[in-house]
Amino acid sequence: MRFKAKAKDCRLIVKVKTSFGESIDEKQLDKFARIYLRGFLKAKQIKKNMVEYTGPVGISLYDRLQKPVGKRDFFFIMEQIVIAVQKLQMNKLPLHYLVMNNQFVYINEVTKELQFIYLPIPKAGENTEILDFIESVMYSVHPANEKDMEYVSRFVYFFRGLDTFDAEKIEAFIAREDRDVVNTIKKQNIGQSGFMTNKQQHYYDHYDMRS
Repeated sequence: MRFKAKAKDCRLIVKVKTSFGESIDEKQLDKFARIYLRGFLKAKQIKKNMVEYTGPVGISLYDRLQKPVGKRDFFFIMEQIVIAVQKLQMNKLPLHYLVMNNQFVYINEVTKELQFIYLPIPKAGENTEILDFIESVMYSVHPANEKDMEYVSRFVYFFRGLDTFDAEKIEAFIAREDRDVVNTIKKQNIGQSGFMTNKQQHYYDHYDMRS
């Protein structure tokens, strides 16, 4: 499959085109499109072999991780991954359709909010494990303060003790490191619908995500 992302009118537009031999599960895509899940780009099939995703403007998580990441931002990213998985589970949407590649997960640099792609192409992501994705993010981080890398080391030590993905354990660890991260994200996801404002100051005022 091929991904093409661009920013237009303060929006992010990502078009995904299937490769030869791949097919979109239209029933599953329609089910996903009917549910509003904050943190996921909105999906619309525009051709038999193409899906268009739209959402708040952002850059790839891969690009963001090339820059220094502070402790709060690190755990903010990790908690959002946990929440995204939980949302799919609660809505009975197969996890292997979640695109777990940091080049195709997007982040708004102002709000720090991640946007995931849910792409129902049979077998396309069945070999991708959530723990593998978290590990790839974990080892891509460049701490903002080279002298303060202990929080990464603690998370790595904790993470290596996990045999399977356990949302509750990961979230409990994050809460011990920074309870405000968990509280902020939980608050964002209560009673929310529609995309967020594109005005940057509104993000700051509402979420107070300054670091």
